[in-house]
Amino acid sequence: MYRIVMVHEGEVTWADEVEREVREAARTAGLPEERIHVVDDVGDDADSPAAVVYLATVDGASSAAEKLRRLAGAGYPIVPIHRSSEVDVRAAMPSTLERLNAISWGDPRRAALVVLRAVGLGEDDRKLFLSYRRTDASRLSLQLHTALVQRGFDVFLDRFSVDVGVDFQRQIHIDLADKAFVLFIESPSARDSRWVEEEVAYAMRHHISHLALTLPGVPADRRFPTVDNAFREELDATDIVPGTEADPLLTSAALEQVIDEVETRYSGLVRRRREQLLGSLTEVLVNKGYQVVPAADWAVVAHPPSSPGGEARIYLTTVRAPTPRDLHQLHGLRQPLIRDPSSGEMVGIVVHPAADLNTVAQEIVTWIGDGRSLSTMLLDEAVGG
Repeated sequence: MYRIVMVHEGEVTWADEVEREVREAARTAGLPEERIHVVDDVGDDADSPAAVVYLATVDGASSAAEKLRRLAGAGYPIVPIHRSSEVDVRAAMPSTLERLNAISWGDPRRAALVVLRAVGLGEDDRKLFLSYRRTDASRLSLQLHTALVQRGFDVFLDRFSVDVGVDFQRQIHIDLADKAFVLFIESPSARDSRWVEEEVAYAMRHHISHLALTLPGVPADRRFPTVDNAFREELDATDIVPGTEADPLLTSAALEQVIDEVETRYSGLVRRRREQLLGSLTEVLVNKGYQVVPAADWAVVAHPPSSPGGEARIYLTTVRAPTPRDLHQLHGLRQPLIRDPSSGEMVGIVVHPAADLNTVAQEIVTWIGDGRSLSTMLLDEAVGG
C-alpha cells in the first residue's frame, strides 16, 4: 500500500483534482494505481510507504503548520503544490517548509509524477542514455539533454561523456549498462550510424527499457526494426520550430510534452523491468529449495533448505550497473535482520543485469563490500549458478 497524506485548508475540489491526476499518471505508467490510498493523516511509525502533499495556500500555512511539522519530523517526504496563479508562494508556506521548492499546479501531469516519486512509485535514481546521430539530431539532443537534466535525470550524451583516447565502443557498452533507460532519437539518418545501430542492438540484447522518439516524416524503412511501436513516440511537423527542420528543435510545448512522456515511460518500464528481475531471481531461489520472503526496496530474504550450516541471504535487485549506493541500501536493509540472533550471519548480494562494467567503479564497489559480507552478482550467474 502507498499512502498519500493530503494536507490542505478547505481545498476539497483541488485535492480531488490532485488525486485524479496522480491515479491517471500511475495508470498511464503501468504502476499499481489500486494500491494508492489517499488519507488525512498517518502515524509517525508507518509500516508502508507514505508521502505528504501540501496544497499551499495562505490559510493552510497557519492552520496546517503543526501537522506538517510533525509529518516532516517523522521523515515523510513532503511535496508542496501551489496554484499557478498564487502571487506570493512564500506566504503560503509554513516555516517548516520554507526551504522546500514548491511545484506549480499549472502542469498537473508533472506535479503528479513528482508525487508518485515521493511516495515510492517512481524512480529516484534516474539514469538515461540518449542515443542519436549528430548529422540531423545534434541540436535536438542538446535540447533534450538540458531539459532532462533539469528534471533530475543523469543523462549520458557522448559529446560530454566520452574522454579523448578511450575505446569508444567499449565505453558506450559500459555507459549503456550503467543506465536503466535509453531514449533513441529516430531521425532520418539514424540508421546510417553504426554507433546508433550498435546502441539499439545492445539495448535490445540486454533488455534495457527504452523509448524511440520519431521525428516527422521518417518512413517505416528508416525506423529501427527491433523497436516495437508500443515503445515509440511520434512527433509531427507542428512540434518542430519552423526553420529548424534539417537539425530540429522542439517547440516549448512539444519539449514539455516529450519530457513528461519520458518521465511516465521511465517510471512504468523500469518498474516492470525490476519486477521481471526480482521474479526471475525468486523463481530460481524457490526452485533450489529456498524459502523466499519479500523485503522492502526490491529485495528478498532467502532462507536455505534445512541443512547444517546453512545461512540466510538477502538479495537486492537493480536494473543497471551496481553502485556504492546499492551496497549502502542493502546494508541498511540487512541490519535489522542481523540483530535477530535466530537469523545467523547474513550475506548481502546485489543482483544486476549489467554485463559491461566500468573497471574502476567495480573495484570501488568490491572494496566497499569486502569485510562486510556484501557483494554483487550478475543475474545470469544467479539464474545459471
